[in-house]
Order: sequence, then structure tokens, then C-alpha cells
Amino acid sequence: MPALLLAATLASTPAVAAPDHHVLEATLHAQPATGGAALEVAALFPGAPGGTRSYWSLDVFAPDGTLLTTLQGEIPLAADTRSRERIAWALGDRAPGIYRFRLRATAIEPWMQARIAADSGAARVARALAFAPNGVVEQDWEIPVGEVAAVTMPAFPALLHADERAQDPPGGLPYRVYLANLHSQTNHSDGGGNVTTCTSSQGAQTGEFGPADAYAYAMAAGLDALMTSEHNHYFDGSSGTASGANPATVTALYQSGVQAALTHNLANPAFLALYGMEWGVISNGGHLNIFGGDMLYGWEYNSANQLLADVYTARSDYAALYAVMRQNNLVGQFNHPDTSGQFIIGGTSLAYDANGDEVMVLSEILNTSAFSNDTNEAETSRSSYAGAFDRLLERGYHVAPATNQDNHCANWGLSYTNRTGVLIPSGSALTAQSFLDALRARRVYATMDRSSQIVLRAGDRLMGERFNNEGPLNLEVLFASSGGHGARDHPDAQLHPQPRQPFLLRADHPGRWRSAVDRADLGGAGGAAAARWLRVAGACPALSGVPPSRRRRCRSPRGRRRRHRAAAARHRDPFSHRRSARPRHRRPANRCPVASCPAGSAAL
Repeated sequence: MPALLLAATLASTPAVAAPDHHVLEATLHAQPATGGAALEVAALFPGAPGGTRSYWSLDVFAPDGTLLTTLQGEIPLAADTRSRERIAWALGDRAPGIYRFRLRATAIEPWMQARIAADSGAARVARALAFAPNGVVEQDWEIPVGEVAAVTMPAFPALLHADERAQDPPGGLPYRVYLANLHSQTNHSDGGGNVTTCTSSQGAQTGEFGPADAYAYAMAAGLDALMTSEHNHYFDGSSGTASGANPATVTALYQSGVQAALTHNLANPAFLALYGMEWGVISNGGHLNIFGGDMLYGWEYNSANQLLADVYTARSDYAALYAVMRQNNLVGQFNHPDTSGQFIIGGTSLAYDANGDEVMVLSEILNTSAFSNDTNEAETSRSSYAGAFDRLLERGYHVAPATNQDNHCANWGLSYTNRTGVLIPSGSALTAQSFLDALRARRVYATMDRSSQIVLRAGDRLMGERFNNEGPLNLEVLFASSGGHGARDHPDAQLHPQPRQPFLLRADHPGRWRSAVDRADLGGAGGAAAARWLRVAGACPALSGVPPSRRRRCRSPRGRRRRHRAAAARHRDPFSHRRSARPRHRRPANRCPVASCPAGSAAL
């Protein structure tokens, strides 16, 4: 059986020392092996002092939901070095199937470890996860172990890519796919670090490369769109507040970024440069991207009581921010959201707000490491926000999934193969307007493999649409790959024939669709699955004749945790991260690093 490689990363509550970027990365790699599964837990806590330890617990569940065993451990963390622990799990005489792995992890600095002292490792792990000063994030994954039958997918002529101007294929959808990275930084805030030395966020405005460099780099790397999303409170040259900052200088820097995007777009109509802001702070706040604005929103004042922004927006007042965004026809993306302590309204985390539901069109579901300096699409660290994504759906938000790179080093789009796919009508040119209209329509999917695409349909309705429905409804999960990949087990799980390239492919909210992939009667056994599918595709149908319990699932699906799949080909060492060949994707012949590009060369 082709092997699957799973990757999930945990993000914890940041420490005070680095309020926007001090987070735990604890990545689980799990791959079927002969007689069971090969597991690896890797942890990194940038900026943590020596002696910090990560404590983790991993539950293994049988296909029927029975808890089989719990694995636990501690990992000593070295500064700026990823620590790893490998475990072999034996299937024994159990039947092949989809086994569930649930990982929980936290990190504790040395001065707090006395609080969890115990005679046994199991007791220390239990106390650490209960104490959790840096938070606990739970990850839920399913892994096929043994020979598991493949799912038969409906025929789907792949959507043409942005640069393919031929006529739509027979039976195809009238859209083009544009591949984007919608979260990155440059030297307008804390990004743009030279990849030869960059290992973390840069000091405010100290990075080597700016927005114009980023757009040229991403375009040469084969992306169709790049959003440089600068931290809105860094434009004064400080991660805090610069009391002597000049408001005119602050707003002029923001306007220079807006102009850089416009200039690039005029010269390169086949690529979309987007400039905007990442608004907010993580601690007692939450980061979100704002698209479509040409003014800086902020809350900081200098010592002369002058606003260091164009428009005042109170720090961490999300209800007010959503209202301002709606008034100004802006849209947003929840960035690396956490399930607790973020986007709080009225004391509730991830609280629903009617204005927010209109303007917040995307939420990140899985990103690669924000501090990767990889330029070969081989980054192994990722962060998963599936729990928060699911919670936003349960709250009532109509968000589409996004996967981005949050680049702080100058490798925009090249740390990994993940992309946010955006569907724009075939007859429309790539412009900021057509792109933002597609985001508003939620015609978006997230993939960790840029050669693959997935589209959800309900009858003749496309993902993102909202409508009422009565009676049977045909549900389709459409998958295609230009890299020769195929789907397996569930519509969102896919085999990846290239070794050492794990990825996750997800279009909104995949549930357990084994018996309801092609067709589900909303009043019958498939009703709950159909309601879940429609809910996350942006449609909450009027389920005539469906019991109230199933109707509630359309608004607040709680039946099962959602699963995500990542897959790669089997190879001799499941944890080797050496680079393998990758499919070509509009690479220019003349390539060079940004730092050393001669005149006339394409930066890559």
C-alpha cells in the first residue's frame, strides 16, 4: 500500500518576550510501516530559554472509536533547534483500517517545571497538560494502516490554470484556478530577512527586502498572487509604540507599499500583487489580514497624542473592526487562529458577529513555518489550525479555508508547495477586483500540493454559495491533479507519489463521507453528512422533514471531529527530509536568488 505521511503542528499561546511570534511548534509525523505505524514528534520553541521542555500525549483510536493506547513523552528543547523523538506503534492482530491519532502538547520553561514535578513521566505529562502556561492545542488525525480500499471519485476535467487560455474542456467548470500565498511580510514590518541568515522574525523595518522584491520573487517562483501583509503596529519602526514617531512618516510608508503593488500590477498583468496589513496582536487579541484597503488602521499614538495610522481602530475590539471593514467594503482572513483567547467579543473566543460574517471570508487551516528559510519547497514544519477553523464554522461564520506561508524570510512562496487556490470566472482578467470578488464568493480551496485541486458541488451549486434546499441533493467532491496524484479513503485524502513531500488537501470542511460521497438524501441516513457538507460550503439548507437534531448540525456540527489527511509515497526512511524532484510549474529559465540577481534576471 502506498505510504501516507502526516504532518500537523501545534501552536501555543505566545510569551510576553515576543508577543507576536513566540510559539511552540510540535509536529507529528506518522507514516504506515510494516506491521503498524512509524511516528515522530518534533518540537521547536523559538526564543525559549535553555531547559525548556515539551510534554506530549498521543492517543491511538481504532476505526470504531475505541481507545487502544496512549503514548506519552518529554522532549528537551534546544534553542532554535528542532528536537525529535521517534516511536514505533504496532498494529498487532488488529484489522487494517483508518486509525485515529490524537496529539496534545505543551511547553514549560525551566522556572515553572517544579509545578509539575512527579515520580513518573506519565504523571509529569498529565500535570504539564493540565497546567499548560503556554496553552495546549489538540490535533486529531486519521491514518490508513494496512491495505485500505481506495475511494472511487467522480470524473472531473481539471480546471485550467491561470496561464492556460484555451477553451474550457467539455463538461468542465467555467473557472480558472489562481494559486496564491495570502500571508507574508517584508521589511515594512518584521519580514524580508535574507535567507542565508534568517531564522526568525526580523526587527521592525530591519529586513533586507521590501514589497517590490517580494512580488518579483513570488512571480518568478510561479505564484499567481502574493499578499504582503505587514503588521499594522510596526509602521512606526517599533514592535511596541515609538513615542517620537511622525504620523506622516508612518502613513507614507504604508502608501509606498500600496504604490509598489500598483506599479507591479501595471507592469505584470498576469500576476497580482496585493498589499495590506495584518491587524492586531496575538496575546489577548488575534491576527487577521485586511484586503482591499488603501489606508492604515491602528490604535497607537505618539507622545504628542497623534494617531500613528490613517483610521483609528481600538486594539482587540473586533466587533468595532468588523463594522469598520464592512462600511469600507473590505474583506479579511483569520490568521493562524487559536481556539481560545483570540477574536474575543463579549468574553467569547472566536465569537460570532454579523458584520464579521460578512467581511471575514477566509481562515487559515494549515500553514508552513513562518520562519522557514527553505527555498526548495521542502520545509517540514507546519502549523495546523483545524480546531479553530471548525469552531468558526460552528459559531456561524462562512469562511473558506486558506493555507499560506507567513514568510518572514525572503522566500515568498518557496518554503513549501502549499497554496490557496482561488477560482475566477474564465472570461475575467486577473485584477484586484476579480480576485476579491472570488474571495467574497468563497470560491477557494486550500492544498499542500500545488498540482492538485478540489471543488465541492451540491447539485448545480458551487462551494461558497448559500441557498435553501428541500428533498434529495446530489453532493460531489471533485478532485484533479496535474501531477498524476489520486484520491484515497476520503475525498480530501490523496496519495502523493513524490517522497518526503507531505501535504494536506482540504476544501472547506470534509467530514466522514464514506457512504455519502456521491449522493445523500437529506431526510435519510446521509442527512447529517449532507448538512455538514452544505454548512461548510457556505450553504445552510432548509431541511424539510429532517429531525431538529440534524438541523442543528447545519449550524453547529458536533457529531465528529473533522479529519485531515496528508500523504506521500513510501520510501526507505519515513523521516528523511531530503529534497526530491518536484513537478515543473511555470519556472522561468533565468533564475537567481533575490540577493544576487543581476540586471535583467528573474528573481527566484
